[in-house]
Amino acid sequence: MNEKLGSKKLSPVKLVQYKARDGLEIEAVLTMPKGKDAKNLPFIVMPHGGPWAHDGLYYDYWAQFLASRGYVVMQPNFRGSTGYGTEFLNKGKGQMGFAMQDDITDGVKWAVNQGIADAKRVCIVGASYGGYAAMWGIAKDPDLYRCAISISGVAALRREVNDFGNDLMGNLYKMQWQEMTPDFNAVSPINAIAKIKTPLMLIHGKRDVTVDHVQSQKMFNAMTKADKAVEFVSLPLADHYFTREADRIKLLSSMEAFLAKHNPAS
Repeated sequence: MNEKLGSKKLSPVKLVQYKARDGLEIEAVLTMPKGKDAKNLPFIVMPHGGPWAHDGLYYDYWAQFLASRGYVVMQPNFRGSTGYGTEFLNKGKGQMGFAMQDDITDGVKWAVNQGIADAKRVCIVGASYGGYAAMWGIAKDPDLYRCAISISGVAALRREVNDFGNDLMGNLYKMQWQEMTPDFNAVSPINAIAKIKTPLMLIHGKRDVTVDHVQSQKMFNAMTKADKAVEFVSLPLADHYFTREADRIKLLSSMEAFLAKHNPAS
């Protein structure tokens, strides 16, 4: 996938399991920084997008990049993720902003209890639904995280499939989306800015047709108005997937600089 890497060893990746607060078993992908002992390390929890998706044991350039900078990266397959059967998938219904978010929080607490993560050096990073989870995480659990990065995230939820401009994906999950939470306004990050204590970086491409760029723009405006610590990286040519190499480099370099400032790895 990247000929420049050659046969160079990457950071080791493994699956771990932990129990959510209600006893449900959650699986997560854990990427450890190469050459570091798994003890008291700076930690990034990175929930996946979708939310109808899952992370697995494959090359993930975001996770590998962050691990190369000294961070442990956990990618939890919270309830509602695909790949674990219909019952597990259906456990996400009505739980957006609630148990789905708690599963992410419980993964962080597991890593702290295992001695892997330094409780004082935890950030949350995510894209698309994961971007929503990053913003909602610092509102719902403001004392847990030192910083957050939302990439192409949804800040203002609504029942009618949000800003999914991609008709295929929007229509595919339309019914499931409408059942995700009983009150979309109650779990929208843009309505919970008063609770946020930690710095937030927003990254969004203007050519995103899956989640509209205006989602991050509105969140940035609202955070600024409330005198909260926020940065906005707006990429004029980037799509939802950061297809262009130049946009990927800007994405990674922006993440690196923000994390070095607010959650340094050394």
